Amino acid sequence: MSASRERKNRQDPAASSVPDFKTRRAEEEWKKEHRTNILYASVGIAFVVVAIALLVWNSNFFQRRATAVTIDGEKYTAADVSYYYTTAYNSIVNQYSSYLSYIGLDTKTDLSKQSLNDTAKMFLGVSDDMTWDAFFKQTAKNNMTTVTMLLKEAKANDFAFTDEMQQTMDSTLDSLNTTAKENGYSTSAYLKAVYGTYMNMSTFKSQLKDAIWASFYEKSYTAGLTYSDDDINNYYQENKDSFDVVDYDYVNITATAATTDGDGNTITPTDEDTEKAKQAAKDTADAIMTRYRAGESLSSIAADYSNATAGTRTGATKATATTTTWAFDAARQSGDSEILSDDSYYYVVVFHNRYRNEYDTVNMRHILFKVDTSSLDSTSDTYNDDLAKLRQEALDKANDVMQQWKDKGATEDAFAELADDNSDDNAEGGLYQQVYKNQMATELNDWLFDADRQPGDSDIVLTEDYGYHMIYYIGTDEPYWKVQVKNTLTSNDYSAWSTALVENVTATDGGGMKYVGK
Repeated sequence: MSASRERKNRQDPAASSVPDFKTRRAEEEWKKEHRTNILYASVGIAFVVVAIALLVWNSNFFQRRATAVTIDGEKYTAADVSYYYTTAYNSIVNQYSSYLSYIGLDTKTDLSKQSLNDTAKMFLGVSDDMTWDAFFKQTAKNNMTTVTMLLKEAKANDFAFTDEMQQTMDSTLDSLNTTAKENGYSTSAYLKAVYGTYMNMSTFKSQLKDAIWASFYEKSYTAGLTYSDDDINNYYQENKDSFDVVDYDYVNITATAATTDGDGNTITPTDEDTEKAKQAAKDTADAIMTRYRAGESLSSIAADYSNATAGTRTGATKATATTTTWAFDAARQSGDSEILSDDSYYYVVVFHNRYRNEYDTVNMRHILFKVDTSSLDSTSDTYNDDLAKLRQEALDKANDVMQQWKDKGATEDAFAELADDNSDDNAEGGLYQQVYKNQMATELNDWLFDADRQPGDSDIVLTEDYGYHMIYYIGTDEPYWKVQVKNTLTSNDYSAWSTALVENVTATDGGGMKYVGK
């Protein structure tokens, strides 16, 4: 494993199921079991027996081996479940790191005493009321069920654990050891701090191996899904609304009554006020349409009305918005214009075009030299100088790697090798395939989709949010609409397959489940 790959694993611990201890709250100690006072007057042999029993109990011998869940005949311990519980927990904490308060998750409070709020349930697709502890346990069991059934099918189809899988596992274990050391822990102590007191290296390795094996099988299955041009064209014809886009111009005219008076005081509009506002908006819409059909542009007309705003939608996908629904009508023709309304607005709309994205996607390789501003104080007098220094350091590294690439012959293979050794990005060999317009930052997008771009082109580009990007342009790939259809077909078939895999499988809780949680 290259030094950069090990470094990137440490930067993105969630990707390898090894949480970053520095960003994770300290684990609360498990409540100690109540000890019955032992009378010294008791018979000696009885004391010895009791002492041994307590010693065994406090070593977590029984808890570690107690069955926490049974899935399709396979029994898993509290430590096994904790692997997936902690992974689920870290995934949410990392994903919503800046918004934890909005989803009602306090990492310093017992998870069994906190419930998912409405915002969390909306984002996570949860309908039932439940605590965060119950959510993470259910997520853990769901993921364990999927892995269990994937492994059963993989083994049934002679999908063996390969050297590549072992390399992935070794890389993760190397990262684990390094991260533990960086945080001042032995690997064993770090595992317990992160995954709970019942976790040990043997259990961690076992669950890590299963997760990697299942993941590779899952990817193999997906990669084996292929579709003919007829499959793609037929699906597109049957689902045009899902892939077509439209262009249209519009003017929004506010149709709601004012909720503040001239002095800025809040007022409640009467029914009469509301009707007057709607009528005024309709009158404005009629006037705008008359002027538009007389030859004026919508943008110039809207400028004459304080309650009107002009705009253009280019490449709009189908949505429930009033204007977009109208634009996607199968009978729509170029040049159609109409006045529409809903509870809040009147609209003057002019339709231009409906089409699918025929442009070619592109393939590239990419090396990121990140400008990490987390240590800077944006209010400091030296902020701009400090930022400039960090950017210059990143640019110097980028220029150095660019020269190394040229010295190696400026080939794609050389670029891929340098990406693995130097990039602050996680893509293998820096490869990004079937990139579509506006997928990347504006500066990268403009470079990639320059009309004069040629295979083999390379450059260094700065983006404000990330830093410097050394880019290698491989060339064009399939049209975007076709990529969209294939991705949808793949997703549909994968979903059907994975659903069927676990459809009649039940995860049954055992006594050991009470030892799982934070």
